[in-house]
This record gives sequence, structure tokens and C-alpha cells, in this order.
Amino acid sequence: MIKNLLNKRGKELLDSMFHSEKIIFKKSTFFAHCCEIKKVEDSKLALEALKESNKKIKNATHNIIAYRLYDNEKKEIEEYRDDDGESGAGDKMLFILQKLDIIDVWVCVTRNYGGVKLGGNRFKLINQACRDVLKEAKIIK
Repeated sequence: MIKNLLNKRGKELLDSMFHSEKIIFKKSTFFAHCCEIKKVEDSKLALEALKESNKKIKNATHNIIAYRLYDNEKKEIEEYRDDDGESGAGDKMLFILQKLDIIDVWVCVTRNYGGVKLGGNRFKLINQACRDVLKEAKIIK
């Protein structure tokens, strides 16, 4: 259950969020979440709301984030990514958003490490989870 710590906007973001199916590979799990964002602060609120709503996400090994957001005041696209310790993963997710020209969308891939090193396969799985949630949200086909 979500605690009352979330503000109204955090709850709105959580309610509008899409989630992918879990991908399990060598005991590691990958799943993604996305929602529309309107301002930079929404990224932090979305992650806080997501973590507050689910202990497995809150305690995950990594919650990797990327977004692209059109700034109406600056008349430019603002981009951000956070690897959350999974070096280079945020860049790969941001690259997907750039190549597909997706704007005003926040994506988070949650990874729970299963004890077996995955090497470069982990990036393929992160990318797959990212694409899966974008499909679930009908942002891509």
C-alpha cells in the first residue's frame, strides 16, 4: 500500500504508469515502467512513487532511468539518464528514446541481480525491457 508521503502529482504519475512483463534470465529479473512527464521534477516524483508502491522495486539492485522532455520555456528537448550503478545502461535507454524520437516520456528499468554475471547480455535485456514497456504503453509498435 502506498503511504501518505506521496504528493498528488506522484500519485497521478503512478496511476498513469505502464509496466512491462518480467524478463528472467539466469536468475536476474528485468522489468520496466514508463509514464508521460510534463516537467523535470516529475522524474524524481515518478521514481519515488514507484519505489513507495513496491518493495521489490525499492530494494532492487538497479533502477535505471532515462527521459526526454520538451522544455517550453527554453524551446528545447532536455535529456537525462541515470545508470543507478549499472554503468552505461542509462545511455542505452536514452539512445532508444532518441532514435525513436520519443519525447515527454520517462522510462525506468528495474533489475534484480540473480547472482550470475550476465556480461553484455544485461544490456540486451535492459533494452528489451525498455522496448517492452514502450510497446505496452502503445508508444511504439
